[in-house]
Amino acid sequence: CKSGEDAFLSRIARMRYRGMVMQAADDGDQDNAPQPYVWNQNRLPEDPEATKCACGSGISYADCCRPFHTGEVPLLVPSDLVKARYSAYAYAQTGYLIRTTAPSSPDFRKNKQEWAAELLDFCALYKFTTTRGEILGIEVEACR
Repeated sequence: CKSGEDAFLSRIARMRYRGMVMQAADDGDQDNAPQPYVWNQNRLPEDPEATKCACGSGISYADCCRPFHTGEVPLLVPSDLVKARYSAYAYAQTGYLIRTTAPSSPDFRKNKQEWAAELLDFCALYKFTTTRGEILGIEVEACR
């Protein structure tokens, strides 16, 4: 059960989603798949080829994290997962965040639709940019 303040903030954040679109989510994995429909705020770059990825790599989103988000390219190293999940938060890609959370994680939720709404609440409240509008990004040191 959410506290009164959490429920209030959740309702306020949901009121901001007037521009959201309904998106079917079916990756074939029924155990970890989101509910048949989840609300997904469209925060993807209008031009993924020209927009630098939110992970801070300096590469376009189309050539950086988008292939991970769409499943076109498998993740090979943990640092790619960290960067891809960071940019998924920045672009409100709840389906990807849910699919890449281990069931043993304390963040894992059985109710995928409620979980997706909680993720969108967080994404809506955090900008992922500096005060000057620059990409904040993330730095990950690979283990040697």
